[in-house]
Amino acid sequence: MTDFMTVVEVNPVVFVNKIIAEIRNGYYVQSTMQGYPIMGMPNYINLFDTDEPAIIHPMPDEIQTLGVSGYDIMRWLLDVQDAILQGFVPSDTPAFVDNYKTITLVRATVASLEGLKPAESATEAPVAKTKRPTKPKTIKE
Repeated sequence: MTDFMTVVEVNPVVFVNKIIAEIRNGYYVQSTMQGYPIMGMPNYINLFDTDEPAIIHPMPDEIQTLGVSGYDIMRWLLDVQDAILQGFVPSDTPAFVDNYKTITLVRATVASLEGLKPAESATEAPVAKTKRPTKPKTIKE
């Protein structure tokens, strides 16, 4: 008996977010009768706890933004899973899913601080500010 996770959701954006979260947790989309998504009210899919699937379309490291498009929901979910396994995450735009046809994914990059010089002001000791002397007030008669 294979362990599986059922994702049920009405909102399509939340549905895809839940699928992506479960892919990261080790549950994967499978193109089987038991794993085929049912789209409607609500949307429904079984994700399976199996070995990590092989990467179908390897992406070079230079690609930072990826648009996954398609009309067949199973093929589309397998392509999204393929991108997620390569380190892509959903973009920050709120409506990144368009009727299960297009999703925009970005690859998270790690910033390197190597080779950066510190700002000059950060290396110098702060200079204490001196108060200006106050002028004596003159009284007019």
